Amino acid sequence: MGGLSLMNRLALISMVLSFIIACSDEGIPLRSVSFDSIVYQNHKHESAKWVKQDSSKWHLLEEIHLLYKMDLDDSLWVSILEFENDAFALAYYINSGRFQGALPVVKGPLLEQSIRSGRWLFIFRHKRFYPHDRRLLEEYVQQFPGYRGGLPQEFLSLPFENREPGKTSVQIDLFHGEKISFPMFVQRYRNADVYWSVARSFESVDNEDWLKWVDSISKKKEKVSYTESILKFDSGHGTRAMATRLGGGRVVCVWGPLDSKKLETLFFEISERVYSAKY
Repeated sequence: MGGLSLMNRLALISMVLSFIIACSDEGIPLRSVSFDSIVYQNHKHESAKWVKQDSSKWHLLEEIHLLYKMDLDDSLWVSILEFENDAFALAYYINSGRFQGALPVVKGPLLEQSIRSGRWLFIFRHKRFYPHDRRLLEEYVQQFPGYRGGLPQEFLSLPFENREPGKTSVQIDLFHGEKISFPMFVQRYRNADVYWSVARSFESVDNEDWLKWVDSISKKKEKVSYTESILKFDSGHGTRAMATRLGGGRVVCVWGPLDSKKLETLFFEISERVYSAKY
């Protein structure tokens, strides 16, 4: 660093410290959050109640209910759910059938809105005749440490071209009909009348867990081959599939009613993207 000026050195040190703080914030548990420092329209919460969680398929770890009172008749109830990781939070958000994205859901006399940030899911309830602007709710969520909106960064390794709107999912129990112990992000694609699906694991997968799934596929599916760490099988209804566990542990799968050449081309393109991706 001999060629750097003092100002440049200080700037570099500041960037490194900011990165370290951001990374540490991402993993902060919900119970470590200072709720007294977080306000909604300049109001602190009136009450806070933790709810004990039993084990569930959604891997929900913690839940807290907060109450904010703006005036006599206008209250905002906030529930914050903490999951094991981003993938399980997204799976619950997409697959539970409880939410409609950015659209409010009518719950009797109340309206319910929801926002996901990383592994936390915020659920807001308020009276139907006392609307709360979503922008204000988003500003509230952004006060929490490690705010991360949108899809998890792992989705960025999947191609954007030809994505089919509304066909994004997370599979946490079954994948191609067989039990899995690791979450899989799934994206469907369409180009004219041709469609296919791509999936990747959220994190690195232990080889033992990968081989358990391979063994289940081998026993239940047809036209199965497993050579050089590449699994090929017929997933039904004329759909071919290819899957592998890449170096480093990420699992990739591509399937669709494609001819062998097209499937292999897509499979190796996706494998390279996921292998080279930062996340």
